[in-house]
Amino acid sequence: MKAQVHWHLRKKLFCVTSREVKTYGLVVARKESVVVGLPKFIVRKYGRDKTRQTKQKNVHAFIRGNIEYDTFFNLGRGRLIMYDPYKYDTFVMADTKEPLHEGTLVQCRIVNNHPVMELY
Repeated sequence: MKAQVHWHLRKKLFCVTSREVKTYGLVVARKESVVVGLPKFIVRKYGRDKTRQTKQKNVHAFIRGNIEYDTFFNLGRGRLIMYDPYKYDTFVMADTKEPLHEGTLVQCRIVNNHPVMELY
């Protein structure tokens, strides 16, 4: 299923929004974990700039790709990725801070009530 995933700040879950023709734009699931194949890491400039100006967060960053699994799998240790609208213009690798635009597989899950995204 083609979809995009973002972290919902109030619900503390990952929201899955459909990119399929019949259900385009609808939130089809809210999950504690999801695996996205062939992810593209999207940050909309207007939303990011608005967040920086108003200090109020809005949905402007998400992972777009194919939903592979909607449950946690122990895939080993992937490379952590992150996004902070106040520090970075794009998603970045957590260790090197290099910009990230696409990948092969990303697992999103919750650890201690915080979102964790790992790139494989």
